[in-house]
Amino acid sequence: MADNAPNFIRRSGFISSVKADDQTIDKALANLGVLALLGEPVLPQHRSISVLVSDQNQVATVKNGELAPGLDLSDLVYKLATELEADVLIGPARYDASAGSDEDYEPDYAALRVAVLTPMSPYTVPLQSTLLERTLAVVNLPEIDRRLVLYAGDGLEIGDLGWDEEQLPSLVLRSYKGELSLAAITSGDLDDDSEVVTVLRRREWMVWPKGRISKDRKDELTAALAAPTHAAELSLVTPNADVEALDKALAADSGNGVDGAGPVLEALGLPQWLGPWLRGEIATSAVEDVVVHEPRGLSNAVGRSVSMMLDDSAVSGPSFWQGYTRTVTDQPWLFRAAHLLEAGAGGALVGTALTRRLRKGGGLSGTLLVMGAGLVVDSAAEFALASWTRARELRRRAVVAEREARRAAAAQ
Repeated sequence: MADNAPNFIRRSGFISSVKADDQTIDKALANLGVLALLGEPVLPQHRSISVLVSDQNQVATVKNGELAPGLDLSDLVYKLATELEADVLIGPARYDASAGSDEDYEPDYAALRVAVLTPMSPYTVPLQSTLLERTLAVVNLPEIDRRLVLYAGDGLEIGDLGWDEEQLPSLVLRSYKGELSLAAITSGDLDDDSEVVTVLRRREWMVWPKGRISKDRKDELTAALAAPTHAAELSLVTPNADVEALDKALAADSGNGVDGAGPVLEALGLPQWLGPWLRGEIATSAVEDVVVHEPRGLSNAVGRSVSMMLDDSAVSGPSFWQGYTRTVTDQPWLFRAAHLLEAGAGGALVGTALTRRLRKGGGLSGTLLVMGAGLVVDSAAEFALASWTRARELRRRAVVAEREARRAAAAQ
């Protein structure tokens, strides 16, 4: 490439058309002399598109085997939209000449499977199941001090109500109809856009302008149009990940989706069974050492969490638990007052977020909303734990008292 050649950067977007098929889109791009990478997402009538754009906002074509500036980006978007009767967005440019929409599209939630790699305690999963009103399964990975939380189908997902500090950092793997996305979550702030997502499409293909291009040059241009792997960012939230192997695996998986994700999961250091599970080849119940939690009410969730803690010999602090039990049983008013204060503070924060929205317009303050809701939920959980513990201790004391009374009567 000549020294005075323009610099090109990758721009991405989509083409949405209810009339145009792959061949029609390919032909339109080729006739316009555009070099492009297309992908097939799971949403009907949609195609992802990536092109190279110069500093002067001109879309790259190929002349004499080298990149050269072609159509202006806005002109390309307009021509594609009008010719294909489509809604086209590439980078900052958009034009909608669509002849229909996919508003009636209903996702096939039965095909959705999600795995969340998180440092959250397994004892909090029953409460998460209750709050999200969905079945959650958890597999402990003690060698990396992480848990894999599994769920499938429609419903609220982990993170929809905000991320707690103990859940972060997390890696979210979503499999849907052959497509696999990997998201690195490092912040619990809903207003924070630091989330990094890599999507492995189930199918991708190149569109080449007319003219001769060498195979080596084609490989270079295909790599230039490929989405970044974000291997470094994904590795930061995944203990024992091999960054170099992950980068190669993500790049090699282009167009294979979840079917070719085995090397990706291996580079992340995740269990071998996760790939077949994400593809729907094995049931959750067939996963080794899995524990399934059903949403059965807050009190039940708290009871299960406490029982799991008591059954775990690795959990320290029996003296603390005895002190806690004694306090909530003999001085319940202390905890009730604390719970009321915490719930009141949470309600005040939620109220402040709503008030700001009414006064200023626009969206809710994510930080205030998450903090307020978190305080309210935490207060409710602690109240349920205290109530459950007190009732359990009173029953135990009644049994002990009855046993002592029988012994005294027998001694007489």
